[in-house]
Amino acid sequence: DQDNDAKMVIYNSDNSEAEMCGNGIRCLVQYLHKTKQNNEYMIETKAGTKIANYNSGEISVKMGKPIFEAKLVPTNIENYICGMPSTKFIFKDFSSQGYILSMGNPHLIFFVDDLSLISLSEMGPSFENNSLFPEKTNVHFCKIVDVDKINVLVWERGAGKTLACGTGACAIHVAANKLGLCNCNTKINLPGGLLNIFWNSESEEVIMSGYAKEVFTGTYTLIK
Repeated sequence: DQDNDAKMVIYNSDNSEAEMCGNGIRCLVQYLHKTKQNNEYMIETKAGTKIANYNSGEISVKMGKPIFEAKLVPTNIENYICGMPSTKFIFKDFSSQGYILSMGNPHLIFFVDDLSLISLSEMGPSFENNSLFPEKTNVHFCKIVDVDKINVLVWERGAGKTLACGTGACAIHVAANKLGLCNCNTKINLPGGLLNIFWNSESEEVIMSGYAKEVFTGTYTLIK
């Protein structure tokens, strides 16, 4: 689309293509702002066109509407809790209700009492590749600190253990809000830092806000 400022294509470390990357889009906007100096940016993604606003270094992105219909997530789970596909998952000594939704990509969310008991390197790939998810899934283990803050461990589909997941932060907030566990505005505390997420049942779209920092530059030669 000629009206967009850029098109974003995302590949995971296993060479699979992702529909969307919340952290990636903030990095792209930070890069674009070096030359364009706009207040608003329109970015084409596989999950639709996303609108981002730049304000004194903080980048807010309209991440779209959460998707709860099982076949659109996609997931084979047929049971719903609070309007979300949900079922109990078991792995060795771990047993917890999982909540599923899509932010243009699938997310499986657990709310637990103690994140230190989570063996991410074992449980992450097991749940990512669960047969209930025909296109695999991102996996998030979450501890509710209070109604304004949630601590998270992330296992991303096709990438493994990561420091943060922007679409995941959105999905976590939506699930927690629908379960009555958080306010309409929360800080999602990921290993790589904080993201601010706004959404409630009356909202059109989930709003993700955070920062992006340039850490290095380089050159790449494309050989055709």
